[in-house]
Amino acid sequence: MDTTLNDRESKVINFMDEVEKIKNSQNAEEQYKQTDDYKLKCIKNEKEKAKGICLDAIFSKIYKDAIPMDDSYKISHGKDLDTEFNDFINMRCHKGMEYYIKEAIKNGSEPAKRLMEAVNTLIKEEYQDKELNIKDTNVNEIPFDVNSDSVQDRLKVISSNMNLPEISEIIKDNVKAQVREEIEKSKKEDEDMKNLQDELNNDPTITSEGAIEKALNLRGIGLKKEYTPSLIEGIMVNKLNTLKESSENVIKEYSPEDDNTNESVSIDADALNKLAFIESVKELTKWNIVSTFNLEKVNKYTSKKIANAYASGLINK
Repeated sequence: MDTTLNDRESKVINFMDEVEKIKNSQNAEEQYKQTDDYKLKCIKNEKEKAKGICLDAIFSKIYKDAIPMDDSYKISHGKDLDTEFNDFINMRCHKGMEYYIKEAIKNGSEPAKRLMEAVNTLIKEEYQDKELNIKDTNVNEIPFDVNSDSVQDRLKVISSNMNLPEISEIIKDNVKAQVREEIEKSKKEDEDMKNLQDELNNDPTITSEGAIEKALNLRGIGLKKEYTPSLIEGIMVNKLNTLKESSENVIKEYSPEDDNTNESVSIDADALNKLAFIESVKELTKWNIVSTFNLEKVNKYTSKKIANAYASGLINK
């Protein structure tokens, strides 16, 4: 009996000792968090993280302003647009926007250099008072908040100094022109094909498939040649294929036998084409941003490679 009581007392004492150790450890940790050394380390870490956060915010704004769509669409899809631009950047560079910008600077991009310098200045100014008055700085005020009034005001200054709204408008106009040119080209190709069909139908000398093939070859049609899509064509093929595949997967997962209505599921081709066109315009906008800020070389030669990568589905991998 005494032995049992002693064991219980020993366990209680050990438990109290452990509690006291934890309390002392917590107190020591809290005291360390109030030291200048700890607060300066926190500021250093936050300043590093802030670079990527600011660059993401700047380019997301450029992207949303540059998309040639109405404001209601941009407002209702705001978060989705932020996410898809970040996904695009991560596809191009899995290390993120800051690394992407720094690599562009190494390759001689002046716009990227100016933007990085402006962001570094913003972060320096944001933490200057905290660093100079480190003893009075509350550790809870150190985390970087991109939505704070001071940061937002400084981002607006960067936008104004670098004429980012004007640049977004130029990108928007370029995208519109490229899309318009592609539509006109497609219309002309359709008209030319219709005229050719009418011409062949009205030609009395063409009476066999061989004669049709010969007439087409004389006009350079039907001869084997490598298909080289334009950038917007390559993107459109990619988006349409992706959407069709997604729709087909939905249909495969849907079992009419389990539905009392027994209604079949169909794919609306017009809706898919419209959605693919919207996604293609947005993707083209992203590439125009990349080109404008010289983040990558997007010229006549590289555009063909990019277009082929989209058309073949390699861009998704």
